Amino acid sequence: MMHRTLSCPLAIALSISGAIALTACGVSDWDSYAKETSIRMGGAVDSGGQLETRSFEVVLEPRDDGVVAIRNLAGSVTVRQDDVDAVFVDATVYANAGDAYTSTYLDQMRWIQVTDDSNVTRWTLTYPLDTTRRVHYPWSGSGFEMKTNRYDGAPLWVTTRRNDQTITMYTDLVITCPAGTELHLSNLAGPIDTSAYTGTLDLTTYIGDVNVDAADGTLAIDGSVNPVVVGRASGVVRIDTGSGDVKIGIVDGDSLVDTGSGTITIDDASGSILNADTGSGGITIGAINLDELIADTGSGGIAIGTGHAEVITADTGSGGIRVDGATFHRMVADTGSGGITIQSDMRASEYLECDTGSGSVTIMLHPDAAFTLNADQGSGSMYIGFDDAAIHGTKYDPTGATRGDDGVKIIVDTGSGNCTVKPMSAN
Repeated sequence: MMHRTLSCPLAIALSISGAIALTACGVSDWDSYAKETSIRMGGAVDSGGQLETRSFEVVLEPRDDGVVAIRNLAGSVTVRQDDVDAVFVDATVYANAGDAYTSTYLDQMRWIQVTDDSNVTRWTLTYPLDTTRRVHYPWSGSGFEMKTNRYDGAPLWVTTRRNDQTITMYTDLVITCPAGTELHLSNLAGPIDTSAYTGTLDLTTYIGDVNVDAADGTLAIDGSVNPVVVGRASGVVRIDTGSGDVKIGIVDGDSLVDTGSGTITIDDASGSILNADTGSGGITIGAINLDELIADTGSGGIAIGTGHAEVITADTGSGGIRVDGATFHRMVADTGSGGITIQSDMRASEYLECDTGSGSVTIMLHPDAAFTLNADQGSGSMYIGFDDAAIHGTKYDPTGATRGDDGVKIIVDTGSGNCTVKPMSAN
């Protein structure tokens, strides 16, 4: 076990006083800022001048429930685990007030524990901004201006626009935790990067990318307009963004991915359930090994690759649905406007339902698969590519087909579009 030595008197004082849990009551919760916050996006800017810095290291004690909760106003945050016996935070504070107050601001920065109106206690840095309520953060992405609350409840604006009413002030953090630590981190503005992590990791950011190399245990990410990228995650996964894209390499467990307006891309998904939901954006899942897969988008295509899921539900208001080899026991595919293409062995499948308001349905099965098809084309034709299938209905009004016994039951309903059922190619 590594025992790190704190590097300054402030750090020593804080590590001793951490157990006292200094608390300021009646503070508004930054994590619920969205209910009372306005954000205005604009162009990117730079820092606008020479920055003065202070660096210090602290040990932050957990709450009584074992959680280490940290809130940062603005800056980049790096999270990592190591062979240490406590949670160490290396903070580098940057400031440029443009006057004699800069050094005073930096010298008065302190870590304290704050309990908000929801009775949630977190470590936070004090921002001693008595002369201004506007903090400039030299963000390299799109410009923004955001209203929030300071640690003591006073209103505070964070902006990328520098003028004579702002001071530049932000803090970059490097957080080092022992394995198994339950860490809750809120970073109002700035990116979060996490290396391999074991335990419970709860990340919140409103402006800034989130990158997680690997997570084993429980991973919760609450983002906003920027992308979320996860290399690998196992256990319980909960990812929610306002309009940022989500990209996951490998996920295994009980997973929920939700974005208001953004694409969802997952290379490999396994475990009990994956629920991928976006209000407007495509969903692409490369390989699956799941009990249940739910893919739902208001506007965008859904593409599923290979593997198997016992139950698949794919629903899009406007966009195509495609399965390229994955097998299933039961599947329902529904699109208001778009085509549906299902290529699957289906010899062991029980049920497939395809419904499109406007678009054609193409189903490709194993050449030896048996099936019973009930089809309703409001405006379109039916084509059966199996010569030994018995066609239902009449020549001019076919209603389905049967091939073999005890095969998969297929229901197709197209308001406007064709229905095609044929064998998969040899390739």
